[in-house]
Amino acid sequence: METAPAVCNCPVCACPLSGAVEVCTSCQTPHHADCARFVGRCAVFGCGAYDFMTLDAEAARVFEKDAIIEAAASGADLQIPATAPTGLNRGIISRVVAAGQLLRLNRSIALSLGAFITVFSLLPFPFPAIGFILAQAMLVILFVSRAKGKESSFRQALALANQRGGRVVLTGVASSILTIVPAAIGLMLLFGSLAGELLLLVPAILSLWLGFRLMVSYSLANVVAAMGREEEPNSALRRSAELVNVGRPQAAVSMLANIVAGGLIGIIPYYLVAIVANTAFFMVSTTYWLLFYLEARRTHEQTYLPHAPDHFLPARDRD
Repeated sequence: METAPAVCNCPVCACPLSGAVEVCTSCQTPHHADCARFVGRCAVFGCGAYDFMTLDAEAARVFEKDAIIEAAASGADLQIPATAPTGLNRGIISRVVAAGQLLRLNRSIALSLGAFITVFSLLPFPFPAIGFILAQAMLVILFVSRAKGKESSFRQALALANQRGGRVVLTGVASSILTIVPAAIGLMLLFGSLAGELLLLVPAILSLWLGFRLMVSYSLANVVAAMGREEEPNSALRRSAELVNVGRPQAAVSMLANIVAGGLIGIIPYYLVAIVANTAFFMVSTTYWLLFYLEARRTHEQTYLPHAPDHFLPARDRD
């Protein structure tokens, strides 16, 4: 039985496909051009092929069920939205799965940064905090370098993280102060209200709400800062709040889940197990927020990542 045509979403950013799309010649799954460059290969679990062909989505018939493209079909069957979408297409669980899949497809990045974080986690304070900041920036740099058609090495990513380190560190410190201070004040007021000062309960709740709201607004700030000023020239904090507004309910639930998961990892009694669990959680969480950033950016601006070259396939696959 013939499947009715429907809008097909990109497997990386979950946004509808339009214009020129890159189609995996192995499983026939269409990707946005920059999303294919971002992953460096087909993003479908179990495929991972490198060979793509370029088709025009409006001249193609995209079947949502099996991701089949027939280049000879009429473009009238493809329903391209007339206006920019007002929210995110991918759900939280779907984005977590996509983050894990992206790490699986890029084992060299995951293993290198996992080892890097683990080493820093074994050192005394403040080295673990420095290691996490550097690793977060490097993960963003290594993945986004694929969107520019490059294969960035661990050493090159470390050099770029060092080059952008000032902005990354200042952004991290600023966002931490802006979120921790009202949250800490709220906790102190809450303890005071529990001790009998009931008049402190309302300001305590308001302070905690403000701290959490700012935490959600700045959840993408470190990703924006790691992108560098050539891609995100404005304030990382302001840009983060702007993009989070595209999917604020999802960002709020995601941040709450991050806090709960981090707290559960913190009570693991075995030191080495806790370090490994924290490293894995950090890798998935950072990749999750990077995917959130990419989708929110596309939804907000309907634009591709800049400076992407015309060709991204390895030389052996271009013919």
